[in-house]
Amino acid sequence: MLTEAAPGEPALRFKGFLYRLVDGFLDKMENAEAAGTGPEWLWAAGETLRPMLSEADKNAVLTLTGTDRRLTETQVSLVLEALARGGRANAVYVSGGKLFRLDKKNRLEALDDPAADPVAWPVAHEVRPARQALGWNGCTDCHSLSSKFFFARVDGQGPLRTEKISRRPASSYMGVDNLYHRLFGLSYAGRPYFKILLGAAALVIGAVLLAALVLAAGRLSGLIEKRK
Repeated sequence: MLTEAAPGEPALRFKGFLYRLVDGFLDKMENAEAAGTGPEWLWAAGETLRPMLSEADKNAVLTLTGTDRRLTETQVSLVLEALARGGRANAVYVSGGKLFRLDKKNRLEALDDPAADPVAWPVAHEVRPARQALGWNGCTDCHSLSSKFFFARVDGQGPLRTEKISRRPASSYMGVDNLYHRLFGLSYAGRPYFKILLGAAALVIGAVLLAALVLAAGRLSGLIEKRK
């Protein structure tokens, strides 16, 4: 396996001093260029000093540390530029439900494209106890304005650290109409009052029917005519 030779000896520049190994011992010497700067790892070749990490690499470390992402927008741009120079002008990158490409000004842009549509796998699960089952608390477990079953926001996932991702409600993955289920869920908020209204209407109708039956029975028996 071939390895690239180091471009110099490792050195550390920190608070106006340059630290490097000389004959196995740590050597410390003043470095005016480093006055007031933070620690920086360098390659030292004679009097020439080169940073071990490029600005893009340093920005990547600062951007990605503490996250589960592996790429930055700058890195994707650099790769697409390299591919374009190699004759692959239509190279794109897909992440987070978006398609990334370079625009005419060589800037990274995010587009919606069928090629970037998410891939979903049905996930089986063990049967849960009835008290934990969806719907145990009633229809509003799913049918409500705050239902996560239909309206939870699903963010596109991928290795790229970016805010340009696909954000869709859960209903969009079910092939159902979002507005319909919002209106249907809204109906559950008024259902208790609607039931009271129906009950009152049923009582009124029942009272009217009872009065009509009593009146009809009175006429058939002749009681109403006799009283007249």
